[in-house]
This record gives sequence, structure tokens and C-alpha cells, in this order.
Amino acid sequence: MAIELLAAARALDCRKPPRSSQALENARASLAGVCKPWTGDRPFSRDMESAAEWIGSGAWRSLMPAS
Repeated sequence: MAIELLAAARALDCRKPPRSSQALENARASLAGVCKPWTGDRPFSRDMESAAEWIGSGAWRSLMPAS
């Protein structure tokens, strides 16, 4: 799931300036706090580990609207 999350965040970055929903913008900003920006070719193993830890921590749950 971590690589999927990183790819989705990158896709949203490529769409800028149009914004997504506030919940997704909040999640992207939170993820950016634990993963360096994707600015060029480099190993992504550390980012995948950080993203997996972010997912596992449940930090994203507080960013989603209540259902």
C-alpha cells in the first residue's frame, strides 16, 4: 500500500494547482511530513518504509471526515 500511496500523492502533485478534496489535501500534507518530495530519480525504499509506518500508525484516520 505504501508505494500506491506515494504514487497517488505524486499524481496529485502533478495536477497542481487544481486541488483535491480537503481530506486528501490534508493526507497529502501529512504524508509530505514523513516523506521527502519526489523531485527526481532516487531510491524510494526509505520513503516506502516511512509511508508504511505512516499508514500503520493510523495518523491518516484523524484527517478523514467522519462518516
